Amino acid sequence: QQFPMNVMTIAIGASVICLILVGVGMMTISSKKRAEERDKVAREAAYKKAMEASKAKDHQERVYKAETGHIPTQLFLAKEAELGNPREALHWYERAANADNEIAMYSVVRLCNRFSDNHVMNLKGKYWGKVIEARGGDKQAQFEVGLCLLKGHGIDQDLQKGIDLIQEVAEEGNIDDQLYMSDWYVAEYNPTPNSALAAEWSYKDA
Repeated sequence: QQFPMNVMTIAIGASVICLILVGVGMMTISSKKRAEERDKVAREAAYKKAMEASKAKDHQERVYKAETGHIPTQLFLAKEAELGNPREALHWYERAANADNEIAMYSVVRLCNRFSDNHVMNLKGKYWGKVIEARGGDKQAQFEVGLCLLKGHGIDQDLQKGIDLIQEVAEEGNIDDQLYMSDWYVAEYNPTPNSALAAEWSYKDA
């Protein structure tokens, strides 16, 4: 009977040891998995950070390129910003439009039409719409573009460019434009009034 008891004791002891070893093994595996998970999270965070830094650098380079007048980049930045930042999109579209890019002109009109309840956007949309019509040969639109430039409606004020556009149409015999030229040369807001030129335009109109 002594022998079976010893065997039983040994068997129980072996079972306990096996259970302990299994538990230790499970803990080791679990600890290893947690370490691997932490490493994975750390790698993903480092990758994400590197990608964000690369993206920020690319964006900075594009902005510099756009600021120096590269129209395709201006259009790219504008399109990219349309959904999240329409004000930034308008900035880049206008930069390209002012460089005589027709795609940008249409894009300004399209973007401004989405925000027509905004007074500034409304003026800008109307201005560039008239510019497009004037480019198509509409003389009345050219006159209105000139007025916008004189008054700074939808565009930065540019007296000389505005009056040059109006004068170009007036010289083709348009009576309303000739009258405007006559009034312009005696207007208080004209920095260089000239009564002789005012009389000359009145004579042409007559």
